[in-house]
Amino acid sequence: MLERQADQLGNRAIDDRQLRHLDPRFEFRGFARDRPLRLRARGARVVMVPNDDTVHVNTERLLEAIDEETLIVPISHVIFRSAFIQDVEAIVEKAHRVGAYVLLDSFQATGTLPFDVQRLNVDFCTGGVLKWLCGGPGTAYLYVRLEHITFVYSLSGLKGGGTLTSPSPSVTSLRI
Repeated sequence: MLERQADQLGNRAIDDRQLRHLDPRFEFRGFARDRPLRLRARGARVVMVPNDDTVHVNTERLLEAIDEETLIVPISHVIFRSAFIQDVEAIVEKAHRVGAYVLLDSFQATGTLPFDVQRLNVDFCTGGVLKWLCGGPGTAYLYVRLEHITFVYSLSGLKGGGTLTSPSPSVTSLRI
């Protein structure tokens, strides 16, 4: 079952769907400016969603841009330039309704805003502990929703050489 699901996700990842991305003025340089360039160089169709200013996110405009052509919507939980907190629930609901994934960047939220990745129902969540948790450099995390584990593992290059372990039954969510 998991192998079949990984194949389905793999086929979806290489089809002709698009990445919907916020106006790059909102994001940290590497997250929003450099990544779309790298993705375009690899053949991805990246659609930048414009915004009226660099303080607030026009959630309605972003929601309108998410459609059946969207593969993944990468968003920041908290916008680093203004501390604006995005409506993650609305974005996830719309993305999932049209069959798209959501990658939540929680770097600015971790340690400042309580959140639960399972309650938010995001597919993937990345973050780090350097900023608000006062951790050391190079320490980061990646949350992958359980049904996507095999797919992510298949992309890792560990086939036959690594070990895929199930998450601990006691770990049910990220609560900070």
